[in-house]
Amino acid sequence: MKKSYFMSFLFLTIGCSLLFPGCAITNNSTTSKVEQESITDYTNLSEEDLNIRVDTNDIDAILEKANRLYVSAEDSGEGYEEAVEYFKKAADSGNALGQYHLGFAYLQGIGIEANPEEAFKYLSLSAEQGNTEAEFCVGYMYELGVGTGEDPNYDEATKYYKKAAEKGHDMSLCFLGDFAFFGLGREQNSEEAAEYYTASADKGNPLAQYCLGYLYEMGDGVEENIDKAVELYTASADSGYGPGQANLAYLYLTGKGVAQNYEEAFNLYTKAIEQETPAAFYGLGYLYEFGFAVEQDTQKALEYYTKADSYGYEPAQDALKSLQEKQIE
Repeated sequence: MKKSYFMSFLFLTIGCSLLFPGCAITNNSTTSKVEQESITDYTNLSEEDLNIRVDTNDIDAILEKANRLYVSAEDSGEGYEEAVEYFKKAADSGNALGQYHLGFAYLQGIGIEANPEEAFKYLSLSAEQGNTEAEFCVGYMYELGVGTGEDPNYDEATKYYKKAAEKGHDMSLCFLGDFAFFGLGREQNSEEAAEYYTASADKGNPLAQYCLGYLYEMGDGVEENIDKAVELYTASADSGYGPGQANLAYLYLTGKGVAQNYEEAFNLYTKAIEQETPAAFYGLGYLYEFGFAVEQDTQKALEYYTKADSYGYEPAQDALKSLQEKQIE
């Protein structure tokens, strides 16, 4: 298991989405229950009534306007820029949600030119106000050294991940597990990694399910339990996570913990390559090389091994060399 295998898939799964629930409840956590019950449900306002409130600089109305524009842009493929303008209006008023969404827009280049430094600025402002998703994103940027003006800083990343994890943020729990497992900015500790992964996996996080499944398969940090590994890989695979699909495919390929089933292995590997999963390209290469579940095809095997090798997947190098030598013979 290597962290680099799934880092590139992060923004497919993390909670950092520009969409948020309708602004029926104010962002002021001190609002009393009676006050909350009397608050306008902005999601049900007509466009005309919403615009009237926007013109009065009603922050909740501005956020709802931004959200509607973003949803519309997703449907039409255009109009993100206007949505971001309203997020910026909320952000410049000091609103934590606005700061978060604007920061994430800068990070992803959605509706505005990507600018990691500006992303870090606004996400940090939001995180200072306790926005959980922003805390996670700031931690992630510190981990990668993106937009922070410095090299990767695992101490700062840990600090922000812990802030979010204390509030039950599943991805932060998972990444703290990574730090423990890989020894990033700290001593390596597989047992502690398993604890973090378990907490995250229990919340349904597919990355954590994959990582914890690996620990159970290898007996690293936990007692070896192939049945538990199969259960976790299956949960991860069912969520559409490529590495989880690839690891489950390997078990079907080898008959480890499950009845050997080349067809199921082929189906899982095929799904996993949609996410550019290196191990899946290697697995398909193996199936084509030996004709398991498919007609033997050396050329396709070479293509898949080469693809896996392009990602630095080490077993693919030996497979390529072996197959090429066979062709020479």
